[in-house]
Amino acid sequence: MTMQNQYDAIIIGAGFGGIGTALSLAEKGFKVALFESLRYPGGCAGTFTRRGYRFEAGATLSSGFDEQQLFGKWIKKYGLDIQLEWLSPMIHFRSSTIDIDIPSEKDALIQYLCELPNAPKEGIRAFFKHQGQVADALWALFDDPDLLPPWNLQALIKHAMRFPKYLPILRNMNRSLAQVLQRFGIDDFKPLKIYLDALCQITVQCNSDQAEAPFALATMDYYYRGTAHAVGGMGKLANELCKAITLCGGEVHLSNKVKGIKRIDEGYQVETRKGTYLCKYLISNLLPEQTMALYKSSIKWPKWLEKTQEDVDAGWSAAMLYLVAETPPGTDGKAEHWQMVHSTDEPFMEGNHIFCSTSSIKETDRAPFGSQTLTISTHIPMKKFLSLSDEEKGPYIDKVHNRMRETLQTRCPEWSEQVYFAMTASPRTFERFTSRSKGLVGGIPKTKGWHHYMQLGPKKLASHFYLVGDSIFPGQSTLATATGGCRIAESIWRSAPKKNNQLVLTTALNSKVSS
Repeated sequence: MTMQNQYDAIIIGAGFGGIGTALSLAEKGFKVALFESLRYPGGCAGTFTRRGYRFEAGATLSSGFDEQQLFGKWIKKYGLDIQLEWLSPMIHFRSSTIDIDIPSEKDALIQYLCELPNAPKEGIRAFFKHQGQVADALWALFDDPDLLPPWNLQALIKHAMRFPKYLPILRNMNRSLAQVLQRFGIDDFKPLKIYLDALCQITVQCNSDQAEAPFALATMDYYYRGTAHAVGGMGKLANELCKAITLCGGEVHLSNKVKGIKRIDEGYQVETRKGTYLCKYLISNLLPEQTMALYKSSIKWPKWLEKTQEDVDAGWSAAMLYLVAETPPGTDGKAEHWQMVHSTDEPFMEGNHIFCSTSSIKETDRAPFGSQTLTISTHIPMKKFLSLSDEEKGPYIDKVHNRMRETLQTRCPEWSEQVYFAMTASPRTFERFTSRSKGLVGGIPKTKGWHHYMQLGPKKLASHFYLVGDSIFPGQSTLATATGGCRIAESIWRSAPKKNNQLVLTTALNSKVSS
């Protein structure tokens, strides 16, 4: 084994959690290698090519692009070739009960809701004032990641100074968002309830009756926290961040699947499709079950790991429509995001509720000029899907796809009538496009409960071995998983040997490589 195949850290999986970890470690002086089985990075937020068109793997609306936020900082620091389109409106929301073009200013949304018939104006305004207090306190954790665990003395001092701002959060812990609405006397105001049910479904992965209130209140600000469309797709951002990793001296190995992991003395041996590599620190940006399946040494996994996989399996997979359409007449061809509900009296899943992201007309590498691509997703309850026989799964997914088309035609005919290319995807297909086991998406639903606050620190599987991704706090979005990667890197940096505050490289592993 040559020194060329020895690294301080190896990261498995080039989703945004793995990319964030690799870039942060490389910035700190670690010799890192990032391995990805697919030929493109980004994971569930990757951008892939089929039949000459480029589609987002999942319908994606991403935040964190302001200059003081993580993606914005990286774009500026490394001069990344990323062009942003700032959205207005943020989302076109269409349902059988209410249609809203979500404005780019929250005050305008509040005003719109207050002007609806029979709106409880005082309750709405009081609720949103409280929501803003909770959101401001929690979003500060993303703007200043030092506030996230692992904490040092300086971070604890910051938290102590901010304690009054945390009081609104404490009041809502172990309560559902619906209970908060009830406290403000607006739980019977159906337009707001429908909007929040749909918003929670795509952010915290459950409805407002189930959602843990602090998380749901924070995600209500998602549209107003540096949210933009990255021209070329989120896969373009993933590619540019991979270039930043190489600028910092790291390596990115696409189309090189990790086949096995083995513990050797003070480090790890990583078997890939193209060779064997050694490292001291190992970070898996995979689901727990995928990580455990790779490990070839004897190990006693921590109890929380299997529980995390059980929680993921109790969540969602996705059925997808990948479409190409001519730009509808009278529109400007900008990237758009649509959220559509066919019937508000039925569960927001299985094609009754869909989320759609389009490319912009300027992205001629994704579709010919005058056309735009559409990625449309709907939630599939994983337990239900896995309970079906192989013979039952095909007809079930066909039914879901038909419901998706019906919802698109009913709620967004201007796009539906322009479609000239269509490709469907089942959970199995989505797994092939993203390398996500069983096509699982979205991390763990943030349902009401204290348990969410017991798992805030970096998750260590064994000595020098960590898990990162959307099943690990803070999870759930490209910004959150990338931020989680930064936290893992900070934890590793603090534990790594240093001399005069400079990293002592650890690549000289003396272990004998097993055959």
